[in-house]
Amino acid sequence: MEMQLVKQQKYDRILSFIESLAGLQPQNYLAWYAQGDTLRELERYREAVYCYQKAVSIEPGTQGGWPGRIKRLQKLQQHQAALIFCKKIAQTLSRQQSQADLDRPHIWYRFHRGWSELGNCFGIVRHYPGAIAAYDEALKLDNRDRAIWLARAKALELWKRYAEAVRDYERVLDLAPNDREAILGKNRVLQYLETQKK
Repeated sequence: MEMQLVKQQKYDRILSFIESLAGLQPQNYLAWYAQGDTLRELERYREAVYCYQKAVSIEPGTQGGWPGRIKRLQKLQQHQAALIFCKKIAQTLSRQQSQADLDRPHIWYRFHRGWSELGNCFGIVRHYPGAIAAYDEALKLDNRDRAIWLARAKALELWKRYAEAVRDYERVLDLAPNDREAILGKNRVLQYLETQKK
């Protein structure tokens, strides 16, 4: 009990400092992330997600660390908070991409990676429609990205959309004929479909 009180007081002091920093520098996305992390430690998850959303609205790129924060929320079994955060990132990426110059390689890469990571994060929170939509956005930017086709196939398989999963595994094999994960995934789905016919 005493240790819990010490921890609470410590994080309250840290939070007070970070809140003042975010107030002085409202465009400092790292300050918003730090405030969110501190609130997460205090188990104030709704407020933490709000701070994370503020950070992403300033810097939607993955370098801010939003994929790791979604994973931590999920690990803490804060599924709803993680899902809300994923959806906010999707809105932010979509809005900012519509205004971006995708002919510039570093801008293009930022959004391609962002959508790919978001697909993975939606998968972690088991929201497969969100995962597929995010992977589709990444594939619009590069439809020869084997890793994204593979991740999309796995998400479709988990979502029980088996025929589409087989097509995506085949797409991976078109790009990389010896891809072991795609071979195993396709065979696994086909075997499952075969058992359903009996």
